[in-house]
Amino acid sequence: MVRASNVEQMLRRRRRDEFEKQSAVLRRVDVLPFMRGRCDQS
Repeated sequence: MVRASNVEQMLRRRRRDEFEKQSAVLRRVDVLPFMRGRCDQS
């Protein structure tokens, strides 16, 4: 029981870290072209 809950916590933490990394990368990828496009338009 205790071991299972510890594993679940580890997996959740890992998943959260991966999600944060992915979202950060996506933000960088999405924001840079968007900013460039805005600068080009104006």
